[in-house]
Amino acid sequence: MIEAKSQLQVHAGHLAMLGGWLVIFAAVYVRDRLRSGRRVGGAPAAPIPLGRRLAGYPGAVALTSVVAGVIHLLVIREHFEEAALYGWFFLVLTVLQFGYAAAVVWRPSPALLKAGGLASLGVVLLWFATRTIAIPLGPAAGEKEALGTLDVLCSLAELLTVVLCALALRAGAARSGARAQQPVGLASR
Repeated sequence: MIEAKSQLQVHAGHLAMLGGWLVIFAAVYVRDRLRSGRRVGGAPAAPIPLGRRLAGYPGAVALTSVVAGVIHLLVIREHFEEAALYGWFFLVLTVLQFGYAAAVVWRPSPALLKAGGLASLGVVLLWFATRTIAIPLGPAAGEKEALGTLDVLCSLAELLTVVLCALALRAGAARSGARAQQPVGLASR
């Protein structure tokens, strides 16, 4: 087996996957923006119904939550080796991120989007604090954690979750009614 010589070699595949998802998100965003009737330097076109314009937000929120959950899943073992407290934190966080992804697709609501956005922001702030101030609990309390490729990518996915939740709330993508009770892909158009 060939041994990787750098973190970039170890995580090149992860970077490629993230880059691919970012390209997909950008393409979907541009497509939805064009379909929404917004024109640069001109009058808006006839409005498109809100449901058609914003149907992708819950799916995008779920996807970014799953990306963060998968990254956390990849590092659970090493955190358990460091301390059970850290391992359990990452295990619970992974389960919550996967569960949130399912919930936001199955039944998107303003409350769920707010909760997910705030929870993701909290995780990002904790990550930032452990890199700039110190780890707050456990055997490594008081030490600063080093930056790593995976944790930066994970925090970017979580920040994207926060942004998408905020955009969905601002646009009113999550609304009550029969459509919100169906998975996004099964909702009638």
